Amino acid sequence: MAQRNSRSICLDLLFNPGTLACGHSYCLDCITGHWDNEEDVYSCPQCRQTFERRPALVKNTVLADVLEDLKRTRLRDAPPGHCYAGPEDVGCDLCAGRKMKAIRSHDMISVEAEK
Repeated sequence: MAQRNSRSICLDLLFNPGTLACGHSYCLDCITGHWDNEEDVYSCPQCRQTFERRPALVKNTVLADVLEDLKRTRLRDAPPGHCYAGPEDVGCDLCAGRKMKAIRSHDMISVEAEK
């Protein structure tokens, strides 16, 4: 039995997003490439819903606008990569989500205040 060549779907922020009938969204190029490797059955890579015919894909303009705003905000507000706490670093207790490197400890603050 021949084994199908499977292709992964990217995990990056969507570029030129399209939404399937099941509600999941993918980059139009990525889902097209994924389906190019399928044999007569087209399915959603996430929920596995199958489609009898290859769905017509169109750009989801609302989602594209939201993602563009997110990219602009992320680029403007993103700290340099060397500021995130790694396994050998002490993480900030105040950070939610991905922890930044701690730049002070409570002990340092109290020592500085005593000076």
